[in-house]
Parts: sequence; structure tokens; C-alpha cells
Amino acid sequence: VMDQLLPALTRGVLSGAVTVQPGAYRDLLDVRHVAPALDSLLCRGIRDEVVNLASGAPIAVADIVSAIESRLDTRAERRTLPRPPERTVVDTTKLRRLVPEFAAHDFGPGYLDDLLDRYLSSFVHDAAALSA
Repeated sequence: VMDQLLPALTRGVLSGAVTVQPGAYRDLLDVRHVAPALDSLLCRGIRDEVVNLASGAPIAVADIVSAIESRLDTRAERRTLPRPPERTVVDTTKLRRLVPEFAAHDFGPGYLDDLLDRYLSSFVHDAAALSA
């Protein structure tokens, strides 16, 4: 999602219009948390099992757009898609049991801010390069 959703929303905000599905949520997970979790699973010999790799803390897409707008000090027209609300919470109990250090990550309210602080400038740079 990080390599698709956040850059796409950033491009939309920068272009002045972004499409948002009311009630839509997305589970964001920083790539810095993915590789160590996968490595831990493999090093522990976990094979042939389904393990959900997610934060388990979905964020409203409308809130993501608002956070991007706030950081870019701009507002975009929000176009909405008429679809039913979509909120899925991924159960990460098995992941946290198999990789206890994953549970140390704070996926609370500040997680989106951390992601945007770390990656937004590269999304803006990439958007500028695409429009050039």
C-alpha cells in the first residue's frame, strides 16, 4: 500500500482533487517493519503457515488525505465514490506471537504522522517528476 496508496493520494492532493471512498480504511505498514518481521519468521523456521503481516490498526483514508493536506499546506477537492463503507481489521495475534518484537511497534495515532514525516517528501518529489 505504501508504494501505491500514499503516493497516489499525494498526487491527488497536489493536483487539487482526490477521490475518496467514504468510510474506507487502509492498514498502513512501513516497509521498515516488513523486512524484519519476515526475516524473523524465516529465521524461526515458520513455513507453510498463513501469517497476516499488517499493523492491525486501519486508518480512515479521509484522515490520511487530511494529514497529507496539512503537511503540504493545501486543500484538495474531495470527490467521493458511492460505495459502502469498507473497514477491515487484520488480526495480527499470530504474527505478534511468532514475532514478539513486532508487538513493540507503536501503530497508534502517531503512526500515520511518522510515515508521512518519513516518506511524504519523496512522494512529492516523485509527483513533481511525473508532471515534468
